[in-house]
Amino acid sequence: MNTSIIVVEIPHQRPPLVWEALNNEQIIDIAYSQHDLYYAQWTPEDAADCFDADDMPGDLGAILKSHGVALEAGYGDHKEFYALADAESELDVAKEAIAHDLARCFFLTMPEEAREFAESYSGHQAVEARLAVKEKL
Repeated sequence: MNTSIIVVEIPHQRPPLVWEALNNEQIIDIAYSQHDLYYAQWTPEDAADCFDADDMPGDLGAILKSHGVALEAGYGDHKEFYALADAESELDVAKEAIAHDLARCFFLTMPEEAREFAESYSGHQAVEARLAVKEKL
């Protein structure tokens, strides 16, 4: 069952931004559209189509040689190659993309975690963040 999620973005200096995602898929979609999320598998054939043997990124070549498939994951200029068994989920990478330039970022299930946050959060910009979450409840 998908539950809505309250996302609390707390920048270093600006006021917190609180928004609601209907489900995890919406978080992933927002990371793709607004935060340059990238999450794709590579096969040896894909790599051969894109790179000469001398130009292939070292990690990609080594992973393909030992595992037969690789995953490239990240956002913006922060992308890395992983063996599938070592890669984070698409949702985890999406959350990292959304949170990467913030002082803090929280992904709270509704209503339990959101209610607890609104009552007890004591970190950076606590008053503003707690009030913004209370308005979403």
